[in-house]
Amino acid sequence: SPFSDFSDWRSTRPSAVYLSSAGAGDKHVDLWVRDAAGNIAHTVATITLTGSLTSAQLRVSIQSPSSGEAASQTIHLQYTLTELVDPESLRLVFIHSSGANDPNSPHTVTNGLVPFADVHDVLIKGYDLNMDGNQTTNDCLVDGAVYTLRLEAATITSQIDNLRYDISPPVMSLISPAANGYGKGIIPVRYQASEPLAENSLQLMFSRGTEVYTVPTLLLSQQGIMYTNGNDLNNDGSNTTTDTLINGATYTVCLMASDLAGNRAAPVYAANWMYDTSIGTPTILLSDGATYTNSSIVTVKTTENSDVAKWLISETQKAAPTIDNPLWTNMPTAYSFSVGEGQKTVYLWVQDGAGNINPCPASDTIIMDTISPQIILK
Repeated sequence: SPFSDFSDWRSTRPSAVYLSSAGAGDKHVDLWVRDAAGNIAHTVATITLTGSLTSAQLRVSIQSPSSGEAASQTIHLQYTLTELVDPESLRLVFIHSSGANDPNSPHTVTNGLVPFADVHDVLIKGYDLNMDGNQTTNDCLVDGAVYTLRLEAATITSQIDNLRYDISPPVMSLISPAANGYGKGIIPVRYQASEPLAENSLQLMFSRGTEVYTVPTLLLSQQGIMYTNGNDLNNDGSNTTTDTLINGATYTVCLMASDLAGNRAAPVYAANWMYDTSIGTPTILLSDGATYTNSSIVTVKTTENSDVAKWLISETQKAAPTIDNPLWTNMPTAYSFSVGEGQKTVYLWVQDGAGNINPCPASDTIIMDTISPQIILK
């Protein structure tokens, strides 16, 4: 009979027993119980083992998490035991390997682990490894630390490496679309993040009053740049009103994402962003509409338009210029003609902040005549 202070007494009723003796044959299991007054009772059970149960038959493996993964406050542990093990021998150990310092490593977890032969799913709280509600520094992992995770059962172990414990959300900034900016058609989405982001976690939204347009899927880019089509946000070719931004409308743009551990970043916004897919044709007037001029430099008047960002005026640019044409300039107030007398036609192109260029040029014609008339007196 064991003494009342014997270390093997347990406070919970056993539901399984690990047969530690090797070999087949009759196995005798003694059960001792003790009440609150210290009275002890005893019984014996016998079972015949037909096959040998040894540690050589036992297999232990960890399916989740995997080596190199990131984990947040709740860690999903999935492990497999091929045989029943002694519950006292089953434990999970977090061993600090790199990253932020953890002076209390290693951390051992025993609560919640199941010793039966099966695939088991257990949720481990990184902030309360003992799962007893007593959150102390001794039983919590350190944010930013990297661990080796080892599962021990009898004399068999399994482990994964480089498990990063991360409970801090990423910090993001939205570069494009920009506040007070413009966009059209294919919209570049540029962002910066303080750490790698999870696949399919990016969510882009365009809101206008009660209307909200959501881009369902944005693929991550190593360069932090993606593209979405303002005329087909679902990217399914449907081009319906529910997934098409409105030309000339102003939106608040919101970008959200999560890191590899699932921590959600605070949303970042760009206000007063305009979706602009067209620009009107400007007007041009040379020398206040005169038919003739005797000067190679004439005044220019054009339509006032607050959306116009650049102007291009030329006698030779009859076809639409490219966005990066070097002739783009500020709003013209005068123009200097090319050398030569006669009819002069000037073409005007404009470009707005979204990069739209008028499809047809505005033009005006004037006759330059700098030759004085000859008078012959007869």
